[in-house]
Amino acid sequence: MVSTGTVVAAYDPNDPLLHQRVFLTPSRGWEKHPERPESDFGVLGGVSYPRLGTFTEYAVVERDQVISSPKHLTDVQMAAWPLGAVTAWRAAVVNGLVSSGQNVLITGIGGGVALLALQICLAKGASVYVTSGSQDKIQKAIALGAKGGVNYKD
Repeated sequence: MVSTGTVVAAYDPNDPLLHQRVFLTPSRGWEKHPERPESDFGVLGGVSYPRLGTFTEYAVVERDQVISSPKHLTDVQMAAWPLGAVTAWRAAVVNGLVSSGQNVLITGIGGGVALLALQICLAKGASVYVTSGSQDKIQKAIALGAKGGVNYKD
């Protein structure tokens, strides 16, 4: 299990997530404040906080840290989604304040965070341009909706 799995027990025997596929929120201590953590901050599987790894068969976590997995995504896909999506969201929306009509440049478009940022910026109505060292990655980004791209190796 890499921060995804099936709920096998719950404090409330009628919990709607019991026996459902879920994923864990990727971090602790940064819940509501848009610019910085409210308290001690850590990422699951980090060195000291929180003291919770995800390479385990079973994990006990707080109920508010468990979210239902979309049915169309596999556990492998869900394991990759939370931390990358939070990072992309904070970069594009919280810090970048991306909105409709803006031009956005995303560098290194082949990576997971960059691809998620591309989709978030497009959903916000921005015109997105990309860079990569791979023409294939640029073409894939254009197929996803980027306006264009530059290969920095050319």
